[in-house]
Amino acid sequence: LVRHGEAITNTHSECISGRSNMAPLTKRGESQAIKYGLCLRDRMITPDVVLGSGAVRAQSTGTIALANAGLLATIRVDERLQEIDMGIYEGRLRTEVYTDEVSDALNAAGLDGHLPTAESIRDVQNRMWEALLDGHRSLPDGTLLIFGHGLAIRAVAGKILGLDKQGILKRLSTDNVSETKIEITSPDNAKIHYVGKNVIAM
Repeated sequence: LVRHGEAITNTHSECISGRSNMAPLTKRGESQAIKYGLCLRDRMITPDVVLGSGAVRAQSTGTIALANAGLLATIRVDERLQEIDMGIYEGRLRTEVYTDEVSDALNAAGLDGHLPTAESIRDVQNRMWEALLDGHRSLPDGTLLIFGHGLAIRAVAGKILGLDKQGILKRLSTDNVSETKIEITSPDNAKIHYVGKNVIAM
């Protein structure tokens, strides 16, 4: 699983981005996607299937990377790979939304905590895991390359590792175009090889 390259929303960390599906890559993000594609080529990685969320930044990252890797694969859209849905809070200032009282309540609720109209981390874990399982069922011995989103990738990795909310948010990190490798041998057996590995010079 590969997080998308730097997008416009990543340069405005004071705002809650959530899905922000129309946010484009920055010039730096495009350069990262090119470098990642060359990295795929140099490592001779040839996935059997390429998946991605429907977000512009994920699709652009995948398209640029595949072209520079010399791969002709088509990116299949799976909306279960989307970033966490922040509902009506998308684009709002974090300082306005996450008051001490709200933050305490969300932390107390753990993985199930969420703002009204927004998803919880557990919601994200469940849909991401189902997407990965479907990939395993359709291609049990194959390799999937997925272009997705930071928190969504950390969420499903945290599910496999058995981490709580703070473990996912504080212990795991996924920089732009970092890789997370998950090996699934059965619906009850998944192994994390690494999370958020930086494979290009940023």
